[in-house]
Amino acid sequence: MYGCSYNEFWLDDARIFYYYEEKWKIEQEIRRKIDNQNMWLQGLYFQLAYASCKTDKISYPKSPLAITEEEIRAEKQKQIIERMKKIKV
Repeated sequence: MYGCSYNEFWLDDARIFYYYEEKWKIEQEIRRKIDNQNMWLQGLYFQLAYASCKTDKISYPKSPLAITEEEIRAEKQKQIIERMKKIKV
């Protein structure tokens, strides 16, 4: 139960069970948040795929979307460098 061993449940202090229960609830909440974020991101990819089929104005991304702040910064720097290369040519 909740990751509590047999000996801990029956032989140790009864309060330890409630700590395991609280830990389990926190883990479940974290899993729900991660699953929710993954489902939202998958929906965004589906939306982009559908929109790219219906119109030529939108194209499906050639690489995964940037999610973390570091990825976003790196993507912006990459875009700036590409623009600078186009200006030089």
